[in-house]
Amino acid sequence: MHARCPDVSVIIPVYGTEKYLPACLDSVLAQTCSNIEIICVNDCSPDGCGEILAEYELRDPRIRTITLDENCGQGIARNAGFEASSGRYVYFLDSDDMVALQALEELVERADADNLDGVFFDSEGVFDSPELAKKHQSYPAKHKGLYSHEVMKGLDLFEAFMTQRDWTCYVQRQLWRSDYLREQDIEFPTWASHEDEAFAFEALVAAKRVAFVAKPYFLRRYREGSVMTTKPTLKNFASYFQGLCHMALFMHERNIKSESADRNLARIYDALVRQHKQLLDDGINVEARFEGTELMTAYLLFAKAQKAFLHHGLLGPLTQEAINQANKLYVYGAGIIAGNVFESLVNQNRAVEGFLVSSMQGNPVVFKGHRVQSVFNVPSDSEALVIVSVTDGYREEIETLLNELCWQNVYCKE
Repeated sequence: MHARCPDVSVIIPVYGTEKYLPACLDSVLAQTCSNIEIICVNDCSPDGCGEILAEYELRDPRIRTITLDENCGQGIARNAGFEASSGRYVYFLDSDDMVALQALEELVERADADNLDGVFFDSEGVFDSPELAKKHQSYPAKHKGLYSHEVMKGLDLFEAFMTQRDWTCYVQRQLWRSDYLREQDIEFPTWASHEDEAFAFEALVAAKRVAFVAKPYFLRRYREGSVMTTKPTLKNFASYFQGLCHMALFMHERNIKSESADRNLARIYDALVRQHKQLLDDGINVEARFEGTELMTAYLLFAKAQKAFLHHGLLGPLTQEAINQANKLYVYGAGIIAGNVFESLVNQNRAVEGFLVSSMQGNPVVFKGHRVQSVFNVPSDSEALVIVSVTDGYREEIETLLNELCWQNVYCKE
């Protein structure tokens, strides 16, 4: 008789948390869902975590440890644990956090009942001190918005989160069907810190069937020295930038078009701009951090774009790269956004053929010294690129029109 595969694989990357690890493991072992496997990935922890893991392995056969050869960070550790897992569902937990007693049982029941790719849920905060609780009282534990408990497409749930300014990327507040992640080839970026930003976003927007459960199954610990409570560093910036590029490429390759997804990447982009400026003001050579990596070109484009107005529409390097490769450029629109995009192109020594609009009614004949023409009166040119420079509300309509008329186009707003 074949052994029954676990209902849930709990993946726990472990590093420097000997004070908290026993409570974490105890909370998982106490689950009312007993058919689980617990894969702890020892990321070369310098303290006594290795001894604690060995003790727990002897105590309960559901626990096994993978030891990495060198410290790699949570993303690689989680990927290693998931690769070795065999559970129908996977749950990623940090080694200083805990999970509520009936969490896994109830989440599996819901996922099975509705054939879900993933389930999202809430959390409660556990603070090491009253001072930390006061300092970080704005950290979101529960979702503030109102959500249907019905089955939804992942992109629809993401848009609901974004519309209510309620999106958080904590993977510890998500349960995923293992086969879904493998079929979609979704894994964590391999740079340390902020790796959950890309994973959570990509897993959700690609999912066909997800649900939200308004119960605090996850117990999140806030402590001094954690990633959440330390000042951003060059390493943090590089990881966050990796996440932005990862998500932009994911959307590009899968042709995902969503104003909410764009706003999320714009939010990250703006945060990176602020961090980048602070690092440069502090005399830190940010460019040196990317030398010899596959992100070097993307970083240089990012740094260059900040000197102009092209940013939200860039969503990483993709739009800028397309602009740089185009032999001819048109700007769609004849308003403030189009004017700013035009000025930024001029600042980059790029020539613009002119401005395109759907109708000449209400639009100038000449704008910024260039002719304004109806797109219906200009033959499409395979060597040309149209930069759609309008507000979000018109984006889909304009892109559909340009695609029907066989114009290559990218979206860019100020």
